Amino acid sequence: MALENPDNPLNIPADEPLPGYSKPVPFVLTGDEAFPLSEHMLKPYPNRNLSVEQRVANKRISRGRRISENLLGILVNRWRCFKVPFLLRPSRVKIITLAALSLHNWLRADASSRNVHCPPTLIDREDPNTGEIIPGSWRDNSERQSFLDLYPSTTKNKLLK
Repeated sequence: MALENPDNPLNIPADEPLPGYSKPVPFVLTGDEAFPLSEHMLKPYPNRNLSVEQRVANKRISRGRRISENLLGILVNRWRCFKVPFLLRPSRVKIITLAALSLHNWLRADASSRNVHCPPTLIDREDPNTGEIIPGSWRDNSERQSFLDLYPSTTKNKLLK
């Protein structure tokens, strides 16, 4: 097991240039006002007397946070085991998480199951006319009954007999 670096406990990668650029930039996490600003933490500007550039930056940081919230929300909504703490070694949790993400990607890639597994209303979205954020259905915390509705009807009938 690798030893934790006290100067980098999250093992954040070294700065790298963005594609098409040569100046290295740090990898960052996005947070809200509760987090302290640091080299690896992006958070919105306080909502007081903001310039246009600062409002645009806040909107982009919020969009990045919303993507992460949607990803984790879908993961918890579809695989309820992520709703509670795992009582396993981190290496096992990593395997379970990667398996769930692989299954999610596989179900999204298949045209016949895409809208059943992850319908368009599942994630937060932005109203194109008003810019208002419409919360995704993953936020209502409803439990799915089963994955049986992903099977073709002939298979489903065999499974239920």
